[in-house]
Amino acid sequence: MTRQALAYDARLARTAEALVAAGARVSVVAATTDPGVDAAATEGGRFEVHLFPRPAPKPLRRSGSGVARPSLFEALGRYLRSTACLIRMSAQAWALRADIYHSCDLTPLPAAWLVSALRRKPLIYEAREISTDREAYQRFSTAVARVEGFFARRSDGFITTTGMRAQHFREAYGLTDVAVVQNRPVYTTRRSGNRIRQRAGLDDSEIVCLYQGGLQQGRGLPELLQASVRVPKAHVVFLGRGALADDLTAMARDLGIADRVHVLPAVRFEELPEWTASADVGIQLLQNTCLNHYTTDSNKLFEYAMAGLPVLASDFPEIRKILEEWGFGLLVDPADEAAVVAALTRLTEDPELRARLSEAALNAAPHLDWSSQVPALLSAYVTALRRSAITVSPG
Repeated sequence: MTRQALAYDARLARTAEALVAAGARVSVVAATTDPGVDAAATEGGRFEVHLFPRPAPKPLRRSGSGVARPSLFEALGRYLRSTACLIRMSAQAWALRADIYHSCDLTPLPAAWLVSALRRKPLIYEAREISTDREAYQRFSTAVARVEGFFARRSDGFITTTGMRAQHFREAYGLTDVAVVQNRPVYTTRRSGNRIRQRAGLDDSEIVCLYQGGLQQGRGLPELLQASVRVPKAHVVFLGRGALADDLTAMARDLGIADRVHVLPAVRFEELPEWTASADVGIQLLQNTCLNHYTTDSNKLFEYAMAGLPVLASDFPEIRKILEEWGFGLLVDPADEAAVVAALTRLTEDPELRARLSEAALNAAPHLDWSSQVPALLSAYVTALRRSAITVSPG
């Protein structure tokens, strides 16, 4: 059950493991939409997990161009449906009597702040995204900013995932101490396997172009299919879950490339490296639709590097920084279909280019792993504890 609770949140599991390795006793209070969960608390592994079921959000409305953004009423409704779960989570957090609390998202932040304030214990807020300018929430960003800013300024530590995002939060909320902990995977040597080809019914001669992650608006997924029409050697595989899954299948059929497009379900993060390594090219064509996208470095880049995949990626500053330093991919303007077609054609038709970029990815992989981020994570904890006059030993 514990593994199930964190099956798709690798960062949370990595964070908990890093804290345990530093000598802490860790309890995770988590929500799940898994209908099979009927117990409030589970244990397993090296840390304790208290798991609470919550209703799954209703599917977003569809439009001719994909998934429509929710109205304020719809967003409020989804939040209220999670209120009972948040109350139970808050009660559990209170009962744990922790020395420090860590909110890994904006949604539980008010509850985490209340518990930490009543317990008079420090709070760390981890903003993995720029919630005020995400694809689905731009329409009410002012309200989100007021809520997030209020609690962020009252937290004892603040963590985000890239340098550009850190600068945004400093300027937006007047913060002086923002830790950057990139969303990198634990290093593993490249795993051999043929998972994708076996699942999709492909032979070794076909070039697998993989997108792994959420099948959501703004990720460049319809644009990838449109470009693939002109790249006959590309077999596009989507590995993940999300609101666009059915739309992508229908679009591939309408474009006449259904035989070259495969939508596969998400897999557990422990299994993901083997699936990733069975592809030939990794795709990350985020669209420049919001600040949240433009400032990311994308955990997929690091996962693709671990698997030795050449990458086709959006030419955004944080992504460019990685690929220019390590040289394992091609950068394109994701809005320029001709550029995407040209780059995808090169990657599918030039085996020597793929081999060269693959070697660069494998050389980069040991330098792009999670262990390099752990010191910043632990430092944020030490700083927050010292601010609250709690004595700590250095790990």
